[in-house]
Amino acid sequence: MNSDTAHIKILYIIPSLMRGGAETSLLFIVRELIKKKLPVEFRILTMIERGSLADEIETEGVVVDCINAPAGDFLANFRGVLKYIRTYRPAIVHSHLWHSDKFALLASVVAGVRYRLSTLHSFELSIKKKEFLWKIFLSRLSTGIIAVSNSVKDLWVGKRCFPEKKITVIYNAPGFKTPSNIKARSKCSRRIRILNLGRISEEKGNHYSLMAMAELLKEYPDATLDIYGPCYNDEYMLRLTDYIDKNSIGGSVFFKGPSSNPMEIFPHYDIVLLLSVFEGFPLICVEAMSCGIPIVASAIPPHREIFEDGKYALLVRADNSGEVCSAIKKLFKNDDLYRMLSTRGIERSKFYSREKMVDRYYAYYDAILKEIQSRWRN
Repeated sequence: MNSDTAHIKILYIIPSLMRGGAETSLLFIVRELIKKKLPVEFRILTMIERGSLADEIETEGVVVDCINAPAGDFLANFRGVLKYIRTYRPAIVHSHLWHSDKFALLASVVAGVRYRLSTLHSFELSIKKKEFLWKIFLSRLSTGIIAVSNSVKDLWVGKRCFPEKKITVIYNAPGFKTPSNIKARSKCSRRIRILNLGRISEEKGNHYSLMAMAELLKEYPDATLDIYGPCYNDEYMLRLTDYIDKNSIGGSVFFKGPSSNPMEIFPHYDIVLLLSVFEGFPLICVEAMSCGIPIVASAIPPHREIFEDGKYALLVRADNSGEVCSAIKKLFKNDDLYRMLSTRGIERSKFYSREKMVDRYYAYYDAILKEIQSRWRN
């Protein structure tokens, strides 16, 4: 790639840079592509708010702007994005998450941006017909779509009629460097210390974790569940706290707030509990495996893909608290099973390495840059 492409601009559009899986991954990808000297200028536009991660990425020389548009005001969001694209004039617009997709892709078409990309981070099990039609329409506007797992690609192609030829799978990888000297664990501690990490929201199944905990405490009163992560839904948090109070489990369940580095948290726990209703590619799966912590996870398609149908974790029905408790008790009672999943998890995590993810993104963008360069020459 010669210097002709050095002034090519890539604009990422995302609702905010509040700490989360999609946001953390985006920052890591940009950082690493800068290190690999991809000959482009990166910029990030947030729509609702800048978010706590904005200052971090700006230390890398990446400008972060925000249109500060009200989430429910369609015209304000569309006009704000369109004006920004016309002013900045990027060659590539790459949107993340549904709220950004509908404005970024539509505005990019109107502004005449030739390369319009979006990333499929998850798959909602049920959506309203209006939103379904919107997503189908937007998939036709995009020139390229990245899916964070094969499960996500298969679900969007099979159930949402997305154009398969446009979709490229690039697996997510942890945004935090995983330790290289981790050894497999031999058994669970005398107290069952359970970790639930990620955004606190209904799709993450936190209520199922509480239901399982209420059941587990009947037999193991010393067990604890620590929940790390931000919550942006006060109503859902109230439901969770009401359940805790009504079932008298407040002395065993603790909300710890957001974490800036989960790798510092994992060593203090025996089991990671992931009872999501839907996901795309939960980074905590790879992070926990890389630290040798056995996992009990809901049997949703992305989990089945990552854990190969139960080879690397115990898969359960999230809404069956008895089944969840049974899996936790198996890990507590069976040292051989605990050690096996710890050992297998460490090896499996290497399949989803950060280096592989960055190399794939570099190759993906590089192909577009070469196409742009070819068009300019002609």
